[in-house]
Amino acid sequence: MIVDESKLVNALGSRVPLPVEIVTFEPQVQIRWLNTLGCCAEQWFEESGEPVITDNGNYLVRCWFSPAIPDPHKLAGELNNRPGIVENGLFMDLASDVIVAGKTGVRIITRPGRI
Repeated sequence: MIVDESKLVNALGSRVPLPVEIVTFEPQVQIRWLNTLGCCAEQWFEESGEPVITDNGNYLVRCWFSPAIPDPHKLAGELNNRPGIVENGLFMDLASDVIVAGKTGVRIITRPGRI
């Protein structure tokens, strides 16, 4: 994975909301359930007031965690197993190395436990 240093955080969910893609049928059911996970979930709307629609024709919800997501792996599992939730912004364990570009140069961060 390649990022610039502005993407680095100490804890996931501490600066920006977690996007969650949900089906369009009864979105409030999914939003109520998401709110039981320790966040403040709200449907994402355009400035015009229209719901944000994904390329797949689904709605997006923003989930605000404070101060951060307590257990990202557990949350990812719960979201991935919930009918009606299509995708989420937690991409757990997909990268073993991260290349970070910053003002002082480039560095590589390797996930702990990797040989």
